[in-house]
Amino acid sequence: MSKGIVHCAGDGTDTAHKLGILARIAFETRIPLGSVRTEGIQGLTQQDLESAKRLKCRIKLLAVARRQERGLELRVAPTLVPEDHPLAAVHMNYNGIYVVGSASGPQLFTGQGAGALPTASAVLADVIDVALGKTLASFNNFKFFNNPQPTPFLPESDELTGSYARFVTPDKPGVLAGITNIFASHSISVRSMFQAEPDSEGRATIEVVTHPVLGGAFLNAVAEIDRMGITTAPSVCYRKL
Repeated sequence: MSKGIVHCAGDGTDTAHKLGILARIAFETRIPLGSVRTEGIQGLTQQDLESAKRLKCRIKLLAVARRQERGLELRVAPTLVPEDHPLAAVHMNYNGIYVVGSASGPQLFTGQGAGALPTASAVLADVIDVALGKTLASFNNFKFFNNPQPTPFLPESDELTGSYARFVTPDKPGVLAGITNIFASHSISVRSMFQAEPDSEGRATIEVVTHPVLGGAFLNAVAEIDRMGITTAPSVCYRKL
């Protein structure tokens, strides 16, 4: 397996635990919870949802595990998911697991992840496995119990993903050029850009979607834009599938 994505709901803590378990099985290594960088969805605003809709996306709380040459990429974060992606159709109390196998290709597994009966069913299944000794026999086959070599975990700066940023700026000449010049100086390729009509106070909203880019380069560019005084409010950033 090369990649796995889980869609869940909540503040990110429960999702991070699920990611740790699944990544541990998929990649046969120990996953300390502290190695999973976690962001919740408590800060989502109506403007975030409207922007996602305009981009023909939905915002989902995703847990992502991806194996790269230099280590494992692990994160839980609100993410813009295109409406035609299979995970965009996972709603309500359902969880979805999107797996990309080296031989099997992409696969989606869905099921209820909350509620009294679904939870009771999962717990009872685990109890039965323990009683029958299936759990111990299964775990003994996993290398991570006997593998002393720690797996390197990639920092956010080394994550490779599409990104989205929303800037609130004065409606005046040169602002758009200033933003694009800073992105270019960080070797970031812009996929699309949108500028809304200015509001009654003369502020414009500019939205930028990038091609896949290293997280460090993207966040450094956004921080520089904010430091340069181009923006009038803290910029908003999301990842995009």
